[in-house]
Amino acid sequence: MNHAFRRALSMLRATAALLVLLTGAHAQQVDPVGWIGGSFNDVHVQGDYAYVAVPAGLVVLDVSTPSEPRESTRVFLPGYARRVVVSGSLAYVANETGGLRVVDVSNPLNPQQAG
Repeated sequence: MNHAFRRALSMLRATAALLVLLTGAHAQQVDPVGWIGGSFNDVHVQGDYAYVAVPAGLVVLDVSTPSEPRESTRVFLPGYARRVVVSGSLAYVANETGGLRVVDVSNPLNPQQAG
């Protein structure tokens, strides 16, 4: 699988994860309830916030109202952000060329690089 195809597939998966919320635990049909545009590489949802790896870093979305997701803030990081995992109050952002970046998201409205 070539690099461009893998990148497109990764973005498609992340976009689908962000766009579609199920209306029930055992829903037979998946109905989109909210949408926000952009180019996303990975998404991790924790509580009322979605942490999104975008090419320039990390975007924090307020998804407390699923029908109206809104960008809360963003953190610009060196490299090309590929993946994000949130554990507790830390977001771990893997960059293609910038290594691993750790962002303190204890205050999702004011995330800070932790290391």
